[in-house]
Amino acid sequence: MRKSFLFLMIACFTATAVQAQFRFGPKVGISTNFIGADMMKYIVKDNSIGFYVGPTAEYRFDGPIGIDGSVLYAQKTVKFTGQDSHQIGYVQIPLNFKYFFAIQDETSVFLAAGPYVGFQVVGDDSFTVSQGNYTGQWDVKKTAVGGIVTLGVEFFEILQVNLSYQMGTSDEVTLNNLAHSAKEKQLSFALALYF
Repeated sequence: MRKSFLFLMIACFTATAVQAQFRFGPKVGISTNFIGADMMKYIVKDNSIGFYVGPTAEYRFDGPIGIDGSVLYAQKTVKFTGQDSHQIGYVQIPLNFKYFFAIQDETSVFLAAGPYVGFQVVGDDSFTVSQGNYTGQWDVKKTAVGGIVTLGVEFFEILQVNLSYQMGTSDEVTLNNLAHSAKEKQLSFALALYF
């Protein structure tokens, strides 16, 4: 009887400790896109606004180190100079390693960095680009890979506010059968609410 009671107490304590270290909630953000390319910078208009939203989860190890991961729907806008905008939607999965610096009892600053992968789920696979004497076929890649660096602040161990810089390491779009290509760069502002 004593052993059973002791085992139950240990199990409850362990479950409480794990619950305190693991948390999840919604995340929402706005972003502005920059196209990193050669001559395509004359065709594509920078500073196109997008957004992302979805669930996020975080695990805090003992001390200031943690990790987080999200499954986000990210909508990006490609705007051609003098032409219509095109909306492209991705399911994006980032994984970040975080380091927290406590500055007050209820406030921490954190740095985070990690990779992401995205899969196109909305938008055209290709469309025609025409600018002056230049005409070509713009092909959207189905998969996007890159890295993210984040600076953020956490309030009351519930709310996180952060600014992130995202840089693609793979081409997200190609023009004229790989004659030209572009890697996305993105600056974003996000809010995450943890339970």
